[in-house]
Amino acid sequence: MDTARADVQFDFRGRTVLVTGATSNLGLATARAFAHAGAAVGILGGSDPTALDKAVGDLRAEGATASGSLASLSDESAVVAAVTVLQEQLGPVDILINNAAIRSGRALEELTLDEWDRTLAVNLRAPFVLAQRLLPSMLARTFGRIINVAGLNIWWASETSTHVSAAKSGLLGLTASLAMRGAQHGVTVNTVVPGFIDTESYQRSRDATRDATVGRLVPMGRAARMEEVVDTILFLTSSSASYITGQTIVVSGGAHPMVSFG
Repeated sequence: MDTARADVQFDFRGRTVLVTGATSNLGLATARAFAHAGAAVGILGGSDPTALDKAVGDLRAEGATASGSLASLSDESAVVAAVTVLQEQLGPVDILINNAAIRSGRALEELTLDEWDRTLAVNLRAPFVLAQRLLPSMLARTFGRIINVAGLNIWWASETSTHVSAAKSGLLGLTASLAMRGAQHGVTVNTVVPGFIDTESYQRSRDATRDATVGRLVPMGRAARMEEVVDTILFLTSSSASYITGQTIVVSGGAHPMVSFG
């Protein structure tokens, strides 16, 4: 993330943030942005201890207060144990960013029940488990922010994304329900829906066909810069967005759910 930008400034000193799936791409950029804005940052990683150690080490090297915990997000008891450890190290979580997801492509006829269950467990059940664990403390302290990160596949479904689209669509209902629970207690809950993001993996997969697809579907004609999505997340969790809750914020360069891939 470009830390030299001075046009957008946020202050999260005294806040503790938990970001899932924050060892690379959007999750890591979000964790770094919160750290640069003064927050203590906890990273909940799923499967790669080396990547988790590197992410936490890099944040600490940049002067941040950061800790990480490894847990399979499909394992409720492991998630609860990991969050307990992180809160012991950093303090009560003020801001939860449910970013982690798995996105395997599989035709309906080939999709196994195990793959369906694991996708919903990581993409939908884990955000519920984390919210259920952390929301009571937020309510008691009359402050909290939860962001659920979805994707355009909640509208732009395909025949190979039944499980992913179903799980991510469920986040919209979860957001609405949690927002109602927290609305009178200083807790806001919103969904952020990024479009195409110019990540390292996006660059590796770029070709003429993908560029043409982005050009056709995105009125701005390009993928989002990472900070354009990250700044949206930071804004929604800041004091400036205290009256925004239960909303779905699409960061897509104008790409609209009514537009078809066809």
